Amino acid sequence: MATSNEQEACLRLAKALSEQPPDNAQLLDHHSAAVSKLRTADLGQATSADMVDALRDLTMYFYATTDEASPYSPKLTLLLADITREEPFWRLLFGLPVRPSPDTNLRQLSSGAEPDCILEVARRIINRSYDPSKGDEEQAALRLIANCCADNNINRSIIVHRGGVESLMAMVARGEMYDLTLPTLYNVCVDYDEPAVDSEGRPLPPLDPMQPGTDQSVPTLNLAEQKLGMYHDSVTECSFAMLSTARSEAGMHLSALADLIEMASRVVLSAKHYLPTSASNDNHPEQTSKQAVDFTSLIQPLILEGSEIINEEPELCAPICQAVLNILSRRKFRDAIATNDDLIWRLINLPYPPQNHSDEDDEKEFVESLAQYRKAILKIVYEISASDTYSAISGPNSTLLNRCMALLKGYSRDHLSHPDSSEDEPDFLHPGPLASVCVLVANSITATDRAVHYATGIVLASYLSTIVECSFDPDVLLPAVDIATRLALCNEGQNALHMVPFIGHLPKNFKPTSGTNALAIDIQRATVDLLRLLIKGRPTLLSDLSTPALDDPGEDQTVMASVLSLFETTNDVRTIIDIGRLSIEMLRTYFCGIRPRPGAQWEAGPGNPMNEHDFLLQCRSPDPNNTLTIADTIAYMITQPQVQSQGHDPSSAPTPGTGTVQAEAEAWFGLALLSTLLADARPWIINALARNENQLLVHLRQFAHENSSKKAEGPSAKGETNTDPETTHDLSSVGRDPRYENIKVLIVRMMQTQVSDTNSTDAVSAGIRAAAAEMGLDGISIDDLRSKH
Repeated sequence: MATSNEQEACLRLAKALSEQPPDNAQLLDHHSAAVSKLRTADLGQATSADMVDALRDLTMYFYATTDEASPYSPKLTLLLADITREEPFWRLLFGLPVRPSPDTNLRQLSSGAEPDCILEVARRIINRSYDPSKGDEEQAALRLIANCCADNNINRSIIVHRGGVESLMAMVARGEMYDLTLPTLYNVCVDYDEPAVDSEGRPLPPLDPMQPGTDQSVPTLNLAEQKLGMYHDSVTECSFAMLSTARSEAGMHLSALADLIEMASRVVLSAKHYLPTSASNDNHPEQTSKQAVDFTSLIQPLILEGSEIINEEPELCAPICQAVLNILSRRKFRDAIATNDDLIWRLINLPYPPQNHSDEDDEKEFVESLAQYRKAILKIVYEISASDTYSAISGPNSTLLNRCMALLKGYSRDHLSHPDSSEDEPDFLHPGPLASVCVLVANSITATDRAVHYATGIVLASYLSTIVECSFDPDVLLPAVDIATRLALCNEGQNALHMVPFIGHLPKNFKPTSGTNALAIDIQRATVDLLRLLIKGRPTLLSDLSTPALDDPGEDQTVMASVLSLFETTNDVRTIIDIGRLSIEMLRTYFCGIRPRPGAQWEAGPGNPMNEHDFLLQCRSPDPNNTLTIADTIAYMITQPQVQSQGHDPSSAPTPGTGTVQAEAEAWFGLALLSTLLADARPWIINALARNENQLLVHLRQFAHENSSKKAEGPSAKGETNTDPETTHDLSSVGRDPRYENIKVLIVRMMQTQVSDTNSTDAVSAGIRAAAAEMGLDGISIDDLRSKH
């Protein structure tokens, strides 16, 4: 049974209708019939015959008053719109009791078909040609549709299947009544329950969203969103761009607009043919400059207007960011971004809205909710900044790089004045896209002249020092280390990083981490490689590795001691191997100091004046009970299998004589250098040979046995040197195994070593002697080796 409120609502409508007789006398009969049947309808059953008749007569009367042939009179449209706001009871009745069939929808689209409900009449009003003189009627029709479609999928289906979404978008394109078209579109499209379909009417599969996606379930595209996203006109090819331009007129409906933009962008995730023709083909990398401009013009309104929406309403950051991510799931749009430095800058700032929360807890919760978008955009920044296109626009004097440097300067300034950041407290001092800026700066340094430019004046080096000291965000630390690595490839960069308190902060990156924390492991590996480049070829900078670790002064540990601690704690094979390469570089650089190459020396600056020889002798575990030395780090490169680089094709696995042999040759070279340059360190090699049940010695004996019949070919090292694998890239051009000469030098040197007698050293000494005999080195001195070449 109907409630008294519903009966009263029906009587109120009949009364209001009776008080508004039509201006056209020919409609008096329609009017009287509608009023009469509304008064007598049985509200207990909305589908009863008399109720159906009442709504039918009201529909036909409504249709007649809004017919373009009748005198213009918006009174009834206004009345019906008002009562759907005041009496929600009517929203259901003004539509259909059940979802209409496809045939019914087709008939309603035919010219001259009688409308089947009041909502259909309102749809026809907004579908007709725009007439500014009938604005009141259009506004009322929009309100009626918006109210009837709120949380009602049957009513929504009437609008969706009969071109209503397209009509609403046409109004948006014309700039009409944003204050009504936007909320109406939102009510029609949001949470609609019919899935999007392909050209044959089959439901599309779930979307494959670009980061971040959703945690609860795989998102799907609904049919209303599909129609919204596919709409375009002759001026604007993409609806998301068209909607974006409505920002300045959206007024109090910015929230609905942001959500509509995000809904319209979802079609890009569903299939290529839902993009405009010029943007639909990702398979042809060749693009004319005109097409490239088209891609930029398509996404430019979204990013420009989207950033303004976020500035006006920071709470709308999430839907705008998701819309941008949806569009950038297409490579051609990412390529277009890389050509425009202003779009890049706006893109990286999108997930960093102005802070507007007075409560600190609310602000932190808001920032944390955007973390997924920040990471997703950072991933895109890595990709676009790695392109040649980006390199061409990212010169040191470009607007983009000037903005990046200004942000780094601000970060450094703020943290120098507030040096109280900690690992447990997120950094809210200087909110901004610091990680993306570091990536952009790093990937702009693509040539030596750019590295020299940034190294001059040590400004960037000082910024990096502050970042490494103060930031605990791994997304920031990794590209910051990358910048320093690129600077260290030139002498000027090594000098700049030497002059600031930089190297002492790097041990912070070596703190123990979980084996599943890939990002932290990447940072550790990159930091080890950076240390290698900081001292490469610069003997006077070797002692920088003896700088005290500044992150935890209480431990009284040097940078190199921290590296050796990392060697003991990490399980990442590639990190351990890189530590071995750092040890080899230290020895190679020390050797450069004994036999300087032109231009390698640099006048001494502030730093630790420790003698390089003494420093090398201190390169051992900080634990006095641990015998670990740099000899063990080098030996690991031989005793452990080499790790393939990421993306390696298993079908092209290396064979002996390629990458694995080269790495072993480098390690044997390091051990030979260690035995040659530091007689006091030869016991370290004895310990390394004996460790893990003589594992390294077994390798040496096996090599000696397999090569006992070989004779060295080609020039050997002169004096105190031996074959440096760093300069031997093409093994076939040498004509011999690059390990051979280095092992010979190592064996001869170790034959001269006197160590205390223990069971382990006895076994090692016996093994060395046996290897020497097999290689014909028994009784050979280092001078004899020299004289043979």
